[in-house]
Amino acid sequence: MPKNEQSAPALLNDQVIDLQLDYKERGGVQRFKTVGDFQKWLMLEQDFWSWLRQNPANAPFGRTNLNGSFFQYHEQCNSHLNRAQNEWKTPSEQLHRLESLPKQEVADNHRKEIKGYHGQSEKILESLKNNLSTTMQRDVISSRNHICSHEPEANFVFELAETDAVAAVFALEYFIKESGNAEEVLRPKGHFLAGLFQRGFDSAPTNHQVAFQKMAETWSRELVDYQGRYEALKSDYESLKNNNRQAGKRWVEKTADMAAQFTKQLDENEQELSNLKETYEAHMVLEAPVRYWTTKRRQHAILIKRLRGWLVKSSIVGTIAIGIAAYFLLPEFYPSSQIPWRNLGLFLLLSTFILWGVRLCVKLLLSNIHLEADAREREVMIQTFMAMMRHKESREGVKKQDIALVLAPIFKPSTSGVIKDDASPLTLTDFITRMSGK
Repeated sequence: MPKNEQSAPALLNDQVIDLQLDYKERGGVQRFKTVGDFQKWLMLEQDFWSWLRQNPANAPFGRTNLNGSFFQYHEQCNSHLNRAQNEWKTPSEQLHRLESLPKQEVADNHRKEIKGYHGQSEKILESLKNNLSTTMQRDVISSRNHICSHEPEANFVFELAETDAVAAVFALEYFIKESGNAEEVLRPKGHFLAGLFQRGFDSAPTNHQVAFQKMAETWSRELVDYQGRYEALKSDYESLKNNNRQAGKRWVEKTADMAAQFTKQLDENEQELSNLKETYEAHMVLEAPVRYWTTKRRQHAILIKRLRGWLVKSSIVGTIAIGIAAYFLLPEFYPSSQIPWRNLGLFLLLSTFILWGVRLCVKLLLSNIHLEADAREREVMIQTFMAMMRHKESREGVKKQDIALVLAPIFKPSTSGVIKDDASPLTLTDFITRMSGK
């Protein structure tokens, strides 16, 4: 069965307005929780005074000054209720239609529309409450144009109407006009008292007792309602008290846990700060060696590039020079009896210096390659040692003997890499001897 067939639009009679009317000495406070409660009370009031619209009471009632004002609040209250009922129809049906849709569709597309209809419904109820309160205050509570069924005078008139409706109409007119204390009130007052005496009536206590009983019933209903409210508030208070107790307990536990976490975090931060301080000190100690070996490595790298160029250029130039010298200094044919010692010596001398220069470039290149690799190794070793000192675990595992072993190769003096016998020959004899291997 579809959801919209399982329920019906909300009725106006079931809506809460919480209307309170204070009749003061004429009946105390009466409270109407829902629209239906007030409507039921209004129907009972109309039924209570229905005998005034019937014969034989109708004719004398028309001759009094009460017919235009006595039932005025009935008509006004019914008018307010009918208007509210007509206005209530549209928002209640629309809310019923929208709330019958799937929850996801309502959440996605109709949330704002539902909120608007709820606001419209609240305005209708608030307006009805204000209109009913104003009408009752003006035409009943603050004036004597009407007597309510719970008042002793109303019960006296009602009992009198059962035996003499005409007398009851004039008795009602008397009670309403009594506050004026005019002659038209004082004169019939004596007639009424005399008539009551002759008939043996002395029903004022009974009427007051009936009125008091009705008021007591109203107060009993109010007391039950207030008791229900009190129990609900007490239950809410106990629930709120229990929730506060649980929340306080959770807050204390959370505070203790946060304090423990904060203390732990503070210790960790202090330890981390100490580690950072030690790392910074170690870093500052080794910063100069790192800069030195980094600069030295870069210088050797630059020299390696330059020496490569020089070696290539010197090799090419030396080869060309030796070829040219051989072409000019070593003729193809000589007599066997003649040896060109001068040309031969000059060629050997020139070739020796060219080859020695090329060989020296090779040695310098190899030396710089060796020194660049050595500087790179020391730079890596220092940076590795600094990284180890940055972490607590590795730093605690390093002993003084280990530090000495690590620092020894880092600060070991490095050679220039130049071979000692690469110097130029002092004399021609030394050169010929070195070249001959002797």
